[in-house]
Amino acid sequence: MEINAPQNEVFEFHRDTNNLPIISPPFPKAQILSMSELPLIRGSEIVIQLNFLLFRLVWEITISEFEIPSVISDFQKRGLFEYWHHYHIFEPTEHGVKMIDKVEFTPPLGILGRIVNPLIFLQLELMFRYRHRKTKEYFESK
Repeated sequence: MEINAPQNEVFEFHRDTNNLPIISPPFPKAQILSMSELPLIRGSEIVIQLNFLLFRLVWEITISEFEIPSVISDFQKRGLFEYWHHYHIFEPTEHGVKMIDKVEFTPPLGILGRIVNPLIFLQLELMFRYRHRKTKEYFESK
């Protein structure tokens, strides 16, 4: 998603996890339970609660890569997935910044998770499209 805003501003927005509710979809509802530092740095730890209809899930992540103003990556310590590594990538463009989310994951629940992997992929795709759209709206409506 290309955003008509300075790269550094978009990076700093994502560095402040208090902005997560601004760009998160309504389902599942994400609530930050704790953060070790604000703004984020390499090694920061964040605990998020995801509220689904019938259950809640606690997700613990660590900021594993941090390069101002181009990359923030989070690695799951504990959570839904067997493996999760998410990269926020910010590349300068002629009119602002290109924001890219790259996710590497292994679904939970072994073979059952692999069977429902297309649904997981779809849910992640929809979530990141929503986040990109909300980020673009936030910066371009100023």
